Amino acid sequence: MLSKSVKIVNHGMISIPAPIRKKFGLKDGDSVMLIVDEEGFIKVYPIESIEQIRARSFSTQEMIEQLKRTRQEDLERETK
Repeated sequence: MLSKSVKIVNHGMISIPAPIRKKFGLKDGDSVMLIVDEEGFIKVYPIESIEQIRARSFSTQEMIEQLKRTRQEDLERETK
């Protein structure tokens, strides 16, 4: 498990230590979400940018083609 101690500075800011930033690919300008869980622990979650999400998403054309294939497969199963 990777853990590091951080210190709260002006205006409640904290720095995320380099080994943790590297592990999660965080860089200047990235966003994270802080969530307090049911047990009272603070959890930090990286937030992906729109560009990161788009890079691993299907294009509209790819989605249409997959729908067509799925429909064709369904029709073929129904006729058996």
